Amino acid sequence: MDNRSKRRNAFHPSLTEAKLEERLVLNAGVSAVTPPPAPPPVYSNILVGHAVAGQTVRALRVNYAHEARVEALLLRNVVGREITQFYASHPSPTAQQLSNLSASVQGTVDSAALGLTSQAALLPASSTRLVPEIQSTLVGTAANSLSSRLNTILSSTRYTASATQLVTGISQQIAMLPNTLTSELNNFFNTTNVSRLAVNSSGQQIPLSQYMADQVISELGDSLGTLSQTFPTVANAMLFPNGVTTAPSQQTLAAFDQQAANALATAAMQIGSSLSLFSGSGNVISQISPLLFGSTTNPTSLASVLQSLPFGSANFTSAVSNAFNTAFDDLINPIDSFLGLPVTTNVPLPTTGLTSPFSSQVSTSSLASGFNNGLPSVTTTTGFVGFVGPTLTNSNFYDGFNNMAQVENEILGYQNTVGGMPLS
Repeated sequence: MDNRSKRRNAFHPSLTEAKLEERLVLNAGVSAVTPPPAPPPVYSNILVGHAVAGQTVRALRVNYAHEARVEALLLRNVVGREITQFYASHPSPTAQQLSNLSASVQGTVDSAALGLTSQAALLPASSTRLVPEIQSTLVGTAANSLSSRLNTILSSTRYTASATQLVTGISQQIAMLPNTLTSELNNFFNTTNVSRLAVNSSGQQIPLSQYMADQVISELGDSLGTLSQTFPTVANAMLFPNGVTTAPSQQTLAAFDQQAANALATAAMQIGSSLSLFSGSGNVISQISPLLFGSTTNPTSLASVLQSLPFGSANFTSAVSNAFNTAFDDLINPIDSFLGLPVTTNVPLPTTGLTSPFSSQVSTSSLASGFNNGLPSVTTTTGFVGFVGPTLTNSNFYDGFNNMAQVENEILGYQNTVGGMPLS
């Protein structure tokens, strides 16, 4: 099984003492792999705070269609590069190696679905039709979904005979994605009066732009809230399985290290994808990036605080909760200001009513096995997407998912650093 995850670095917990009662300190000293140059960010032109419904809806239709084209292009490039690199290392791949490649590609598509879902979920009434339709188009179980069509190509000797043939076949399938997504978006806008359905928690009608801005904050709360609740469970399961009292091995620490940073990168990708629908989002992303990932001049970022959690101690769970609550409060200020919302302080991170970014149709599909049931599901305990422990049933799916998320973050404009060291 290919282990592409070694190319990504994350939190590095390291033991200074071998006793459980001693605090495990995450080590920021990680090696870095310079990513390939990313294309410049592409931003849309919605004017937040302008309540002229007709103009806003017209802009939305254009911008959502544009985002679909950009996402398809990025997906094609990422998958194409992965296939080219794969065949450079495996000129005559075995059946198992091709199966691993297929799983990685499926993970990449799933990550793209998460980004598009985060954008679609900003619209009123989208959860009942638009969001499920987009996810079914990309990662559904039907034969005509992109995931199924790519799996068919990856299983055909006609295409897998060479990297060129495989890239060509997959690119042709991905090239059809924007038209399908645009058709779904047009049908939604044609049959849904989004301006009239834009209401606040009291049922009062508000400008569509304000509704979408509120949804951005809601998505941030759901994302960080779910990650906060999942973090102690995954950490204890991976570092201290079955209640062991011995210090975890360096290999175990490295595995948790990998998962923790990828989870934070996924959260960043979700909020960045949503913000990209608003004009000038690069400005606010440049403000929230150090709050999430930190830098040599910001030791109080979420990543930096997570590096110094008291793993194994009695107050570990409360320390995790405090870290995420502080991060949420810090992030809301620049985002509120950017979106034209009233700036708030001391806002607690939500702990109940957290929603899943994926619909139940996708959550209960075979894709869930790629994360060892880590996808939020109606039949299992809700967890943060991809952040599971202690083992992954399909590390290649996981690698593809996280590689796509980190490429997205590069394009969105995040400066992915922990203690001054690159995450990707």
